[in-house]
Amino acid sequence: MQIDNLHYKKIELIPGWLDFPNAQLLYELASNPKLIGQGNILEIGAFFGKSAACLGYGLKDNETLTVIDSFGTIHFDINFDVESINQNILYGNLTEKKFRNFYGFAHKKSANVLVGLSSDILPKLSEKFKLVHIDGGHSYQDVKLDIINTLKLLTQKSMIVFDDYGHTDYPGVKKAVNETIQSGIIVPIVYLGKLYATTPEFATELIENMEMNLSGFKVIRNIKQGIFEPKLELISIYVEPKKYNYTIRRIITAFLSRV
Repeated sequence: MQIDNLHYKKIELIPGWLDFPNAQLLYELASNPKLIGQGNILEIGAFFGKSAACLGYGLKDNETLTVIDSFGTIHFDINFDVESINQNILYGNLTEKKFRNFYGFAHKKSANVLVGLSSDILPKLSEKFKLVHIDGGHSYQDVKLDIINTLKLLTQKSMIVFDDYGHTDYPGVKKAVNETIQSGIIVPIVYLGKLYATTPEFATELIENMEMNLSGFKVIRNIKQGIFEPKLELISIYVEPKKYNYTIRRIITAFLSRV
């Protein structure tokens, strides 16, 4: 199932970073039960709701999206590292209301929003999730703690997605994720800027599911090149619907960003 062009247009109007290949893959994982089954979705770190809106389009009526974010609350880890400082400056203009405005622009049904630090909230959760998107604090300590607290929320057939895995500004993300991979707890499957991983028990079945059931990508086996197998070749094409001119885009974004 390919993401609807009009849905992607709404996603584009939400501030943040989500290219079309990742939007397509996130949508397919969320919407197609032949890939990772049915169940609820968890997102750690929402910004203004760009990826949350994308995931929301894939939900069935009986499924929910839970979002965890501190929404602009300034906090630093114990080491006051540069990654944490830069991210807090970036997030200073974010509020829960702005997130809800943008998410509501895309969806009538609200997400389950939990306000606070993931380090405080995740240990209190007990439900299992079919898909977890980790995009919270980007320091090594934050990512490592999010991974530790998230692992207990996965089923044997869950998928876990790490944002900015290859981003050079956030080396702590790759370090924390690689340590988890090297421990054998998770297996990397696909890298598209975001790293998509799963449990060792599900890895082979997931790749087979992707080969048979992904509609927006052609799966290319890539055993000999690096640790990521397979590769995905995007075959879904985003055809932009009726364009919003620049002025209209500014009006929409300003309206949804109101405090």
